[in-house]
Amino acid sequence: MKHLAKRDGTILEILGDAYAGTSTTKLRKMLKFANVTLDGEQVRMADTPVKTGQLVNIEKQEKPSLNVKAPFRVIWQDQYIIVCDKPVGLITAGEGITRRPTMHKLVDDYVKDATKGAQSAFPVHRLDKEVSGLVVFAKSEEIQEKLKANWHQFSKKYIAITEKEPNPKKGTISTLLEERGLKMFVATTPGPNTKEAVTYYTYKERIGRYHMVEVELATGKKNQIRVHLGHIGCPIVGDYKYGASNAFKRQIRLMATQLYIKHPITGKDLAFKIEPSTIFTHPKEKSEDYR
Repeated sequence: MKHLAKRDGTILEILGDAYAGTSTTKLRKMLKFANVTLDGEQVRMADTPVKTGQLVNIEKQEKPSLNVKAPFRVIWQDQYIIVCDKPVGLITAGEGITRRPTMHKLVDDYVKDATKGAQSAFPVHRLDKEVSGLVVFAKSEEIQEKLKANWHQFSKKYIAITEKEPNPKKGTISTLLEERGLKMFVATTPGPNTKEAVTYYTYKERIGRYHMVEVELATGKKNQIRVHLGHIGCPIVGDYKYGASNAFKRQIRLMATQLYIKHPITGKDLAFKIEPSTIFTHPKEKSEDYR
């Protein structure tokens, strides 16, 4: 709804003019949860001044329908973001890269169905095709940009099942990474294509002949955890690309299990956590058919 201000006042007062008879409480919720713009600039504060002749636009956000079933596990969602559990074997986004549907395509189709075409899904970050776990999509480009701009401030934790026990059991891996062909390498000297990468790890427990390691990212480079754990002699089970045994075809045992972000609209701290399955944590001594 578009409304041309006919007087000077606060945005709350002008909304009251546009929605005559609406309570102040509902108008404040509109400011908080709808997309309210003043001459094209989004506003949230009730006391934002408005001049006569300025254009106020109010776009109500659609709440997702609970009647539409997602073909993936939805961890949490509201009218702004959706947090999902990405299965292994799907790339996060990138049309034309694979014949299989991307996670982005699945989420986008679901959001469009649930909101009757009013909203779409926009990827905020990516997980490797071989990595499962928590992934976030925005429901508008504006929210996507807000989350991307602050992504480095949020906490992302992973569980890895490794072939060796790290020594020391807790530490920081800080290296330069360089992409050569389809693989990332640790670079010894800076160059035009090198990027700094920092990974924190903590040893959790021994599981049979393997080991559980919790990993937290300080930076988010391609294949970072995989190449870093391989670099310290603790390749991830199934990740023969970075030093693991290739005796069996296996799912790579790396999963994004914890995510702590700040809501892009409300500012509320959000925490998400999922647990790996026993099949994930206890690889059997045989090849797996997981794709």
